[in-house]
Amino acid sequence: MRIEGQWFDGRRAAGQSCSLWLGQGRARLEPPLCAGCALADLAVSAPLGNTPRYVTFPDGSLFETADSAALDAMLAMQAGGAPAQDRLQQQVHLLESRWPVALLCLALLAASLWLFTVRGMPLLAETVALRLPPAVSNYIGRDSLAMLDRLVLQPSRLPAERQQQLQALFGGLLPPADAGFTFRLECRSGGKAGANAFALPDATIVVTDELVALAQSDQEIAVVLLHEIGHVQHRHLLRLLLQQAGVAAMLAAVTGDITGASEFVLAMPGLLAQAQYSQAMELEADRYASERLGQHGLPAAAFGAILQRLEASRPGGREWRYLSSHPQTAERIRAFGLPGEDS
Repeated sequence: MRIEGQWFDGRRAAGQSCSLWLGQGRARLEPPLCAGCALADLAVSAPLGNTPRYVTFPDGSLFETADSAALDAMLAMQAGGAPAQDRLQQQVHLLESRWPVALLCLALLAASLWLFTVRGMPLLAETVALRLPPAVSNYIGRDSLAMLDRLVLQPSRLPAERQQQLQALFGGLLPPADAGFTFRLECRSGGKAGANAFALPDATIVVTDELVALAQSDQEIAVVLLHEIGHVQHRHLLRLLLQQAGVAAMLAAVTGDITGASEFVLAMPGLLAQAQYSQAMELEADRYASERLGQHGLPAAAFGAILQRLEASRPGGREWRYLSSHPQTAERIRAFGLPGEDS
């Protein structure tokens, strides 16, 4: 009894056409490309859909065949000397051959991946991010501002005196130096970003000329800066990057496609420019700012005023989602203990 296939010696990629002969408790190839052996010394892969089957010889060489049914039939006819197959693989094949079971497993896998992506991954990313030293965030964000200056931002047109006033305002809002971050404020003309402020992973906070012009007082600017400091303190951008890296790694593990994970690494600078904070992160940064209003003598009303003005400044309510999204404006205003209109 014989089965047609190809033999691979384990040293070259090319295979050689041959036949596998099984009989009287032994196995051999024709032509004799490797030494024959007892059936019990073979390792036979379990069936998996329409994929090829493999018979591995003791010397490490391998016979591949697409005729899975013939291989099973020949093994079944051998009394006593047939090689034992992996029981787990046999059970997996048995389950895969039943469509209701396969569909149920597929549904459970999809639900598990969704749950881990939505719940587990953010929690894991937060745990890891808060335990990493600030040097990691500094390394990730070291070229972010230069990239944004090339793609979006323009040099600030604010007078030098006004920029010095903002630097002094910012300096009075910073947390103690033992927080581990080296904060700095950068002023830029926003271009497409318009009136905006955002934080980079290396504790650089950018405020645009348009936001400075939109604010009716430095108190409003101060509350916005506190909010962005809160993003840095809670490592929000690092957490987002870890989440996306984790999802890429998980998909690579499930699909076997490692190119997706490598593409994520190459695209990391672009992700910094497109990342959107979740609503939970926005509210967390809001709480940070809210808890420090009294410490800096800032009225809570300043937050509601600048937030509503920012929303109104976007044509048609359209928001340019750059480094932060600001969902549920009314809810955020109420979180400061202020009455808010439904958005």
